[in-house]
Amino acid sequence: MNDIDQTRAPAEFIKGNGVFFPSGNWQAPELDKTGSGQFGFFLFPSDVAGGPPYAMTAAANLGIPAKSPNADVAAAFLDFVQTDQQARQETVTLGGLVPAGPSDAPAPTAPEGSAVAATVSAFQELLNSNGLVGFMADATASMHVNSLIPQTQLLLAGKTTPEAFAAKVQSDYERDLGR
Repeated sequence: MNDIDQTRAPAEFIKGNGVFFPSGNWQAPELDKTGSGQFGFFLFPSDVAGGPPYAMTAAANLGIPAKSPNADVAAAFLDFVQTDQQARQETVTLGGLVPAGPSDAPAPTAPEGSAVAATVSAFQELLNSNGLVGFMADATASMHVNSLIPQTQLLLAGKTTPEAFAAKVQSDYERDLGR
């Protein structure tokens, strides 16, 4: 799916065009609606055989502006979504997004064999291995569009090396930060 934009890629994947689709857990509910039991979800393997898995997360997106006139309402909503068991379940069922929250909160459930169930299982594995890392597209305002996507396409097409990929992303990052 390297030559198809992110808007069309899920639909093409659902049609059977592609071996795998690198995306996130938010795709799982639609995959299950379209073909229950036909799609799975897996974490990228560790770079070391038997090593712990890692995956990016965007938890930093949960924020409240300091000057918000309704900061207390926003905080109450975020607390509710992260701590109320039914709200946590709906977050998974409707959006495929496994919620954070208290470490002792029971994991949401999903139908066995579903892509959503696989995302819940993967998230638990990441929690157990302390494998959640920041979403690298959030590093700078232009990192995703101007660096990661084009460099990933070049890497997958064999037009750059892993070392050149890493060096280019690092230099773009430093440029964006003005260093």
